[in-house]
Amino acid sequence: MKTFYILISLLMTFSVTAADNTPYEHEGIVTAQTDNPQEIEISNQVYDVNLQTTLHGSILGGELGPILRTGDEVGFNIELRDNKHYITDIWALENDDD
Repeated sequence: MKTFYILISLLMTFSVTAADNTPYEHEGIVTAQTDNPQEIEISNQVYDVNLQTTLHGSILGGELGPILRTGDEVGFNIELRDNKHYITDIWALENDDD
């Protein structure tokens, strides 16, 4: 019986760990379109993007970067370059309110 409880504990721990194992560090919602096509505003923060930004999932690529609509949920990774937040990878996430 003790082995059964240990096994259940391990499975529960693994489930919690697996749920947190996403390829992106940040999540947000596209809050506005910027005038600059090399920028994207996510959760009221402006980030730089360009052709080196890796697009994952069903995101359309534009001439200078990803094309996302206001209200789209995204996951993304950033890196600091020249005192600017640059998105290195971005994922389209499922919208729960559809």
